[in-house]
Amino acid sequence: MSQDLKSLFQFTRREKRGLITLLSIVTILLLSGRWYNALHEAGDPFLLSGDLAKKWKAYNQDNQQSIVHQSWHPDDAAHPFPFDPNTLDSPGFIKLGLDAGTTGRLMNWRRKGKVFYNAEEFGQLYGLSPDLWTQLRPFVRVAAKRNNDHFRSYEQTPLPAELDLNTVDSATLVRIDGIGPFLAHKIIAQRTALGSYLSNLQLSEVHRFPDSVLRQLRRQLVVRSNTVKKIRLNDAGEAELARHPYIGAQMAKNIILLRGGLTKYEKIEQLRQVPLMNEEKYRKIAPYCIIE
Repeated sequence: MSQDLKSLFQFTRREKRGLITLLSIVTILLLSGRWYNALHEAGDPFLLSGDLAKKWKAYNQDNQQSIVHQSWHPDDAAHPFPFDPNTLDSPGFIKLGLDAGTTGRLMNWRRKGKVFYNAEEFGQLYGLSPDLWTQLRPFVRVAAKRNNDHFRSYEQTPLPAELDLNTVDSATLVRIDGIGPFLAHKIIAQRTALGSYLSNLQLSEVHRFPDSVLRQLRRQLVVRSNTVKKIRLNDAGEAELARHPYIGAQMAKNIILLRGGLTKYEKIEQLRQVPLMNEEKYRKIAPYCIIE
């Protein structure tokens, strides 16, 4: 037993050097912390005297005044003006009197799809003080559109039971539970890149919606119009092919390469011969292609 304990405290020469180095670093850090505290409290490092001490104290005073001037006072900074909490940018919220932290949380929340449907929802924003909210309440203008610098309130007419995924606009999309401005933009951007949706099952490719939200969206957003913009396989260039979300740069090169070997595509099924093409990719790409 005593031999085992003794072995615990036996170190090689390299281990001893490492231990000494580690203890030295810890000691330096502890002493540095004490020196820094004394420096801050006394304002006179190493008992400086004369001009050097005066300069050090003057620096500390200027630094403290700078911090005070940079501090944010919501009541002093508030300059209310009519605003839409769904569209105002960060500088605008700062000008209204929100601090940087609250503004950052709000913008992040909005990027994730949050939409304010009325003024009271904005009043519940975390970090918005009751006093500031009292000042801002008369200036909130929740709106769907802005015409000639006048806001128009959201129309509260019920949405149809079903909406065409290929024709619905962003203003309508943001009224659907689970979709805000950010996701509405992504849905429409994907629709443009694809050339049209073939099925509402493609919504899962836009964003990782929770299952419950995705089921609701698929009930409400359906594909009615069949206006797919198709790629002409024998005429399309590599850049046009690469822009399609299902093709990409490498697959576009391979499609062009095979087309050169064949002279031209005679039928869509020849896409199966493209290098790196598998059955899943073929089923996704083929409906967006045409041979003429």
